[in-house]
Amino acid sequence: VVEEVVVVEVVVVEVVVVVE
Repeated sequence: VVEEVVVVEVVVVEVVVVVE
């Protein structure tokens, strides 16, 4: 479960970088 949370955070960070 912890690994899935880490994957979700990485995806969110990439999306934020793309938006900026």
